[in-house]
Amino acid sequence: MNPEALDRSFLTPLTFIQRNAKVYSHKVSIIYNQKRFTYREFAERINCLASALHHAGLEKGNRVAFFCFNTPPMLEAHFAVPLIGGILVSINTRLASQEVAYILNDCGAKFLFIDTELTNIIRPIQNSLKTVKYIINISDTSFKCPRTIEFTTLPKTSTGKIQKYLLREKEWIGYEKRIYGS
Repeated sequence: MNPEALDRSFLTPLTFIQRNAKVYSHKVSIIYNQKRFTYREFAERINCLASALHHAGLEKGNRVAFFCFNTPPMLEAHFAVPLIGGILVSINTRLASQEVAYILNDCGAKFLFIDTELTNIIRPIQNSLKTVKYIINISDTSFKCPRTIEFTTLPKTSTGKIQKYLLREKEWIGYEKRIYGS
């Protein structure tokens, strides 16, 4: 037996999760809005996603695309997909429909996870996705949008143009002091 093997263990992202689920099982690992997940819960969610992907037919080397914001499902995917040998493809949420279609077709993603807020980007290209067999909806029910302001309700000048907000000299000096420390 190799004596060095007893003293060493390599810490990879996947062993990091396993280790923390045992050592810090009751400590909070993720805080998202009002939700809190312990390391054990986080590991369970990762294993659940990995198991679901495996049972749905994900094989080693298959691509799994995530088109969503930085929410717990995205974080879980960073561990679950490699856990079963898949390759994670994170797609920038600011891309246009045709750019997303190009990425999905080019990488050959079999699975596409999409945030409900982004479905309008995928809907027009859905039939042009050659390799995507499963589209899974991610619904972020905990997100409450702050009061939105419609563009048409912005303050208007007497001529009907959108009113610009200008910093007065006194406000600008205060802003510089906060930013530049002068």
